[in-house]
Amino acid sequence: MQNSGRMGWLYRVIKTGMVSSDAPLTLLQRCGDISVREASAIAFQSGYNKRDTLRLLNSAGLSM
Repeated sequence: MQNSGRMGWLYRVIKTGMVSSDAPLTLLQRCGDISVREASAIAFQSGYNKRDTLRLLNSAGLSM
């Protein structure tokens, strides 16, 4: 993951049940302001940058 920059995320199940393959997924809430791609770049691809590192460390949702 570090070398390729390909990462993923997990979805939280709010209510159990069946979902069809054509059912839309709706974002109800975003817990932070950093995307998975940006977090990966800050952590693994780009050189050390204090401002970006602190922004990543303080991003809501990453410590949940």
